[in-house]
Amino acid sequence: MKIIIRPIVAAIALLSLASCGGSDADRITAVLNQSAQAMKKAESQSKNPISQANYISSSLQRISASGCPPDFRMAFQAHVLAWTQVAPAMANDSLGTSMLEGFAAGLTNDPRYLGQAGQQVAYAGQQVQQTFAELTMIAAKYGARMPGTGK
Repeated sequence: MKIIIRPIVAAIALLSLASCGGSDADRITAVLNQSAQAMKKAESQSKNPISQANYISSSLQRISASGCPPDFRMAFQAHVLAWTQVAPAMANDSLGTSMLEGFAAGLTNDPRYLGQAGQQVAYAGQQVQQTFAELTMIAAKYGARMPGTGK
């Protein structure tokens, strides 16, 4: 009985590896290409930065990186999470918020209230850049090609 089961288990393992399709570099490249396509589509569909950020965030959440190495998956999820913070931060940075910050600063005589919404936008953008840098370093480690670079 063990003699028959071992080849079957080996065949199932080989089939499951084959179904993942390609190397780690190929799977990572596919995820990066899908991400780049989402960015381009967001830019072409709307000139509103909040709408673009919402589109990018929701598009990235639908991309599966499940066949990729664990370190890349973790970095990709961190990048997706960073993008989910961009649109809300941008939406909060409005004239009304600026007026409330000014009112709070004047009422409390504390200038730290001024510019908080703008700082949140800057922080969200910084997180996107940081997570993307981490993502590209991991992708390079596996030999993945970055979209539009041929590298």
